[in-house]
Formats: sequence, C-alpha cells, structure tokens
Amino acid sequence: MDSFDWVLSRDILRSSLESVASYGCSFFMDAPVCYGAVHEMGDVLFPQLTEFVLTGEYSCSRFFGFCSSPSWITLDHNDYVHRMISEKPDIIKNNDFIDNLYEEIKNDPKERETIRVLHMSDLHTDLSYSVGASIDCGEPLCCRAGVGPTPVKPEDAAGIWGDYNCDLPPKTLESMFHFVRDMEDGPDLVLWTGDNVAHDIWNQTIHKNTEATIIITDFIKSHWPEMPIFVSAGNHEFYPVNVEGFSESDQPILNLLAEHWKDWIDEENLELFKKYGYYHIQLRDVIEELDNVRIITINTQAANDLNWKLLTTLNDPGHQLQWLESQLKEIEASGHIVYIIGHIPPSGALNEWSIRYKALVERFQHIIRFQGFGHDHQENYSIVRGAFDFKPVNSYHLAGSLTTFTGKNPSFRIMDVDKETMLPIKMHTYTMDMAKANIEGKPTWEHSYEFTEAYEMADLSPSSLYEFTDYIQSKPQLAVDFLNHKHGQGGPDSSHTECDESCQWSLKCELINSNKELRADCNGIPYPDYFNDLINFSFNEYFFDPWISGPEPKA
Repeated sequence: MDSFDWVLSRDILRSSLESVASYGCSFFMDAPVCYGAVHEMGDVLFPQLTEFVLTGEYSCSRFFGFCSSPSWITLDHNDYVHRMISEKPDIIKNNDFIDNLYEEIKNDPKERETIRVLHMSDLHTDLSYSVGASIDCGEPLCCRAGVGPTPVKPEDAAGIWGDYNCDLPPKTLESMFHFVRDMEDGPDLVLWTGDNVAHDIWNQTIHKNTEATIIITDFIKSHWPEMPIFVSAGNHEFYPVNVEGFSESDQPILNLLAEHWKDWIDEENLELFKKYGYYHIQLRDVIEELDNVRIITINTQAANDLNWKLLTTLNDPGHQLQWLESQLKEIEASGHIVYIIGHIPPSGALNEWSIRYKALVERFQHIIRFQGFGHDHQENYSIVRGAFDFKPVNSYHLAGSLTTFTGKNPSFRIMDVDKETMLPIKMHTYTMDMAKANIEGKPTWEHSYEFTEAYEMADLSPSSLYEFTDYIQSKPQLAVDFLNHKHGQGGPDSSHTECDESCQWSLKCELINSNKELRADCNGIPYPDYFNDLINFSFNEYFFDPWISGPEPKA
C-alpha cells in the first residue's frame, strides 16, 4: 500500500489521471467544464488519499484488518444515542413536550401575540447573467454572454427576469428585497441558510465565490437596514464546491465572510465562526423582548458527503457536535429556548453525523423550537422521531430556493410564530411566476399558499405533521399538491398529476424519517447500498464513516 500510495502521489500520474477523467467527462459535457471541475477536485482529493487514507499503516489496519498497530477504534453511534436518551429529564420522558405546547396554544382563549420570521435559502445569484443569452448552451449553467449558440427564436433567449435553466439574475433577487421591505406586515427577523454562489463550479475561485455573498449582503443592508439577520454558509460558498477542512488556520472563505457579517455576529462568536463556521447569538442582543431565545447556526460541511477534506477527519469535524451539546445544556439550564439553522438538512447528511444529531434533538426536544435548512431547492419537512418509541418529538423544515435552477419558480417563506413559545403557527410561501414576469416585463411576488390550510392540518406540531403522512395515503390529491409545492411552486418542475400507492409510501418514508438510513429501511432497501446505488454516491459512507478514534493524520 505504501508503494501504491507513493506512485499515486507522483504529480505526473495525478495529472494523467485527471486528464483521463476530463476526457471521459467530455463525452457528456463541454471540455472546459470537465477540465475545470476535475482539476479543482483533483487538487483536493489526491492529497487527502495519498497523505493518509491510502498509507500502509492506515489502510492495512483500518480497511483490511491485517495490522494491529497503530490501532483505530470504531466509535459506536449507539453508545452516543443511549447516553443522550438516558440523560433526558422527566418532563420529556413521554416524548410529547412540543405536542403539548401546541395543545396549550390551541386551547388558549385569548389572542396570542405573534412575530414574523422570514426563511430564505439557495439564492444562487449569477452575477454573469446576460439577458438574451442562450438558455440551451450545452453547459450545466446557461444564460451567460458568449456561452452557447446565439439564440434564433425569442423563446431560446434568457429573459429579463430569469430563466428556468439558469441561476437568478441580481435584479430579480433585488425585486424580492423590495417586495419584503414594502410588505404591510413584513418579517421581524430573517433566517438565511446559505448557497449564494452560481452553479458554475468549474470556473470559480475563493474571491469569486465570496463576491456573490458580499453583494447579497450589501443588498440586505441597504434594503433591510434595521432587520436582524441570522446567516449560515452553504456548501457552494466554499472553494472548491463542497470542500472545507476544519483546521483553524485554513479558513479563507470563512474569514472573508466574517468581514462582511460582523454587523450581525458579536465579536466572540465571530472568532468562533472564523475557525469553524458555527456560532450562536442571543436574540436579546437584537430584539430585546425576546431575551430567552437563542439562534444557533451549525456548519453542515461537517456532514457533507462530498466534502473530501473529511477523509482525514476521524470524527466530529470541528468538534461541532461536542460544542452543540454544551450549548444546548447551557440553554436548558438557563431556561432559554433555541432555533437551529444550517444548510444541508440532516436527511442529506452523512449517517454517523445525522444519527448523533438526531439523538441531540430528541434529548433537547423541549428547548428546540424550530430547525431550518435548505440545500435541496425544495420545500419540505422531516419529523424527528424517538430512537426507541418512534413517537414524533420534533421536526425540521426546508425552505424552497430563490434560484430558478432548475425548473422552479423563486420562493421564500414567512412564518407566523407564537411569541411566547416561539413555535411556528403558520407557514406562508411567497413566489414569483418567472414566465409571467418575462412576458409582462415586471416581477410580481405573490402569496402562494399557507401550509396548514393547504394540507388540512390542525397545527404544525410533530403529531400533526405525522398525521399528514397518513392523509396522503387516504387522500392522494394532497400528495399531488404537496409534490407540486415541493418541486417548483408552479414552474416546469411542478407538473405532478398523480401519486400512486408506491409514490405515497415513498413520500411517507421521506417525511417521517430524518436520516438516510431510516428512510432506506422504511423503503425496504439496504443502506449503504454499495453495489446498486453508485449514482447516489452511497459508497462515500465507506470512506467517511464510521467515526473512529486513533492517531491523528500527520500534518
């Protein structure tokens, strides 16, 4: 293995392998796209493999079991889960704390005070968007000057306000900021869960990737100058895409973002963000009357199965779950409550991380009042169920994307939140019809639907969300409505007309399970499925998981 590792580490072989991969890719995409993407990733992946994963001492001990020294010990996630559950206080032993709070709200005869919370995600703003450019250019991302053939027909050209095969023009995003600013009953605070960079991943740099976020930040500060903003970084913020190590001394993207987000994050937490990309904020610092509420932003790069830097991270990247547990214990002891936001939802995260995160949510179910994510470009939710009794104890919600890439109308959510408990009561989705905007020459943002009304739900409690998964089997039209809202808000991607029994069951499995392994088990398939599921990269779990302890990789 050491000999193989030495050969693979030679620059000439690496360059040759990258050239072969680029050539193979060029049969499916334009050569410049392939060259850029392959070489960006090769520069990260090869050192991760040759400096640790494929070394003789690691591979022979870890993968093949031939060597007893050095020793790497597998960390059983079940031990973590049992510890978390054993520490639950009596008030949550029945796993119905949040359900009971919703029942109290419903039975309260007086009118309860609410606040409004905006959740936006996946803005993917294309600073190179060009009106009139080709929308079918032969590259993954179009609507750029000089890319693809000159359009002959008007319908083949990029519209003024965007196109369904492209990322969002800055002026369309700015129109959304105008709309929110001028709302009669606008939001009191904003949750912004990342992915601001265009999808041209083969043609990026550190500074280009931060440029989009900086421009959006300036938009926000000019249009919503008094608005409290709570923000997390997405996988596309990093360069190369998805790739971030958890070394404190190697965080160029986080340091650049921190410089522009310092108005929203206090000095102590700004330093933590620069190191690891996670932090917490006490709301009393920005909204005085919400003095018992905190916002925790987690860095889901720690659970990204395409983050090649995790190959040399043995467990708990950036010590994030350890930090999160300590924060939740402190919040519990102080009698406070918390919102958690991040980019990649737990259902899309590496399994070892996701299982431990789920155990944390069950353990602290009574103080976690909302979890918000993005990444999937789909409005969705997942129920967090008890590890042993499978009762619904909490939930998390995904906002749809503001980008139209691909086949979607831009959307965002505004929640009506009970001020006393900070539980969401209503979820309103607002959208813009992209095709209509291009025809009329102006964008019109409109209220699309309210979640509980559209799906005939009593409230947004974990139990009500679970009951909805039974409704979609007895009322198939609700499943169709849900899929169309989920997949594009009226854009080309929302063209579902039916959902048969198999579709309904698959949808139920998706909604009632908050990680990949549980969803696969619900559908009766193995996880990871190394032999049959290469398309979904399930083999990555073999390299990233399980977590282990042992000698750290050499610097």
